[in-house]
Amino acid sequence: MVLTAPDLQPQVAPVTLARGLASGRHVARLVAERGWDQWAIAGFAVADVPPAHATRTSVAAVCAALAVLLAGAAGWGVRGSLRAAAFSRAATQLGARATAPVTAVTAAIFWLSAAQAWGQPLTQLIGVRTETLPVVLTVVSAGLFYFSPWLLLTVLSGTAMFLLLAVRPALAAALVAFSAPFYLLPRPMFERVFSAVEVFMLLGAGAALLHGMVRAAGGKARRPQLTLLDWAVLAFAALSTASIFFAAQRAVAVTELRTTVLEPVLLYLLLRFIPMAERERWLVADAFLAGALLVALVGLGQYASGTNLITAEDGVLRLRSVYGSPNNVGLYLGRALPVALAVALLGVRDLRGRMYAAVALPLAAALWLSFSRGALLLGVPAALAVVLLFWGGRRARRVLAAAGVGGLLVLLLVIGRSPRFARLADYTQGPVFFRLQLWRSALAMVRDAPLTGVGLDNFLYAYRGRYIAPAAWQEPNLSHAHNWLLDFATRLGLPGLLLAGAMLAGFGQQARRALGGLRDPATRALAVGLCAAMVNVLAHGLVDASYWFVDLAFVFMLICGLMAQLGHMVNSPATAAQAPPATSRGS
Repeated sequence: MVLTAPDLQPQVAPVTLARGLASGRHVARLVAERGWDQWAIAGFAVADVPPAHATRTSVAAVCAALAVLLAGAAGWGVRGSLRAAAFSRAATQLGARATAPVTAVTAAIFWLSAAQAWGQPLTQLIGVRTETLPVVLTVVSAGLFYFSPWLLLTVLSGTAMFLLLAVRPALAAALVAFSAPFYLLPRPMFERVFSAVEVFMLLGAGAALLHGMVRAAGGKARRPQLTLLDWAVLAFAALSTASIFFAAQRAVAVTELRTTVLEPVLLYLLLRFIPMAERERWLVADAFLAGALLVALVGLGQYASGTNLITAEDGVLRLRSVYGSPNNVGLYLGRALPVALAVALLGVRDLRGRMYAAVALPLAAALWLSFSRGALLLGVPAALAVVLLFWGGRRARRVLAAAGVGGLLVLLLVIGRSPRFARLADYTQGPVFFRLQLWRSALAMVRDAPLTGVGLDNFLYAYRGRYIAPAAWQEPNLSHAHNWLLDFATRLGLPGLLLAGAMLAGFGQQARRALGGLRDPATRALAVGLCAAMVNVLAHGLVDASYWFVDLAFVFMLICGLMAQLGHMVNSPATAAQAPPATSRGS
């Protein structure tokens, strides 16, 4: 066992060496090996499982104590009600002083939002008749809010942005889609730091709630019909919240719950339940690719200038852009490239199609220069295969077969010449060896806690604390299982893995509906791109992260939310009025 403290702080903790032994004499032989940054053995103990009647007696005693406490609380409540009445009078007097200004501010916000949503002149300015102006105003206010060094300007720009988002909630989804990869560049606020994607999501959620209240007051709101994907996402959020109570390191679990579960789920709910026009859906997709393009351009600029690079095993320079690791570049851009290629190849020959084709070039270049093995060997090829199958139909199968053979030959050539890729064939040391050891440790976690897992963001502490294999002692600081199946199972137990499968099944249901019913070539191309992006998530996620990073969590829910929108379009009357299917390129 590698005896390393989970949080690297001095502590005394029990470590189970054996359990379920038969009654009798047993011998434990302890041999020390190395010892840097590891626990010292303070002692050992042997215990037996208490008999069943002792457990029943303890439970009965606890129940009796609770009954006594409840009886005392009932008597205390009678006297407490008198004190509560006095407290209520004091609170009422204090609240009366603040009622007028609070009501005035609330009424002003509601009136402006209502005026915009109900078709008054302000709506004609930024709500309905123009597309560029609300986007520009929102981008300017978001930029001022994020970069302003003055509190007053931050508050004013934040208020303006909130009102704009209340008029057009789709702009909130676009802001989140653009800013997701920049979560490692937070903004200090009130002695704390928050990422832009987090702030934009919370503001957007509040604005969307206000927008929905106004629509409900006007009788425009409709009760949505929940789908399998909706139920799976909601259950995933509920299970993640409940898992907090089983996490050993609760502080980090709460942070991950907020940043990678609840806030991304808010994005899904916004995309799913806020009515969006076609141009607004495309605005969200455009913003997603714009953020990915910026990541690629920053990385390419750094590569050209020789800054912020990482040197690989064979001396090859790897770009990492805004991330700490080149692998994160491969993970994020691998989700964006299929969308760009699908719209460029399968959509209509318009400005957007040409722009998406142009965006695909720097995305592909940055992906290549990241030298991410998971992206180049698994994620991107699998996603491109999906796009090519829809683009070429039956002919694409022969092309893919030939490409597979050629890719295998190239891979063998690269493995023979590149030390970085050659290490993939070595199972006795290097990345493959450590990955196998990691997976064995992750399976041990699931075996010990199959119903709850170790908790959100607790993998690192459980792994280096007691689950790391002795042969893997050189890499103790791994925060996830590097496999999407094990990631969900170790964090949330087998129920979490089942819900991950339910979300994928719900996504597949909506994808089948969209691909089978959409007749507009551009919209159908977007659906194909989303399917290819999800395939990238699963393929690359077999050997690396899939969901449990902030940017990847938002993109996962973005893909699901947009697909839910497209699936809902099939049943809407507007879809029936779309143009007949056009012949796509390559068919």
